Amino acid sequence: MSLYVDAINYGEGFITSSDKETGSITGYPGNIWVVSDNMGAWIGKVGGMRVTKAAAQATVDAAVDVLQAQWAALPDSQKNPPTETGGAETEPLDIVLP
Repeated sequence: MSLYVDAINYGEGFITSSDKETGSITGYPGNIWVVSDNMGAWIGKVGGMRVTKAAAQATVDAAVDVLQAQWAALPDSQKNPPTETGGAETEPLDIVLP
C-alpha cells in the first residue's frame, strides 16, 4: 500500500541511502511524495504530513498547471515537442499518481 505525503524537500539529508533501503520514495511536483507504507519514520523525520490520494492528486495537478502555464509563456523558439519523459523546455505532462 502506498502512502501520500506532503513534505518540503529541504535538500541534503531529506532522502538518505538508508531511507532508500527501507522503502520506496517517489517525488512529484507540489512537494508530494508517494512512499511505501513502512516509511512512517521517514515521514516523521522530514516533518511530512500524510494526505489522502485525492488531496495529493489535487496538489500535483495544481503544480503541473503552473508548470504548464510557464511553459506556454515561453517563446515558440524555446519550446520543444512534449515527450513522455518531459525535460527542460518541453511541455510538462499531466501526472496521475499511482
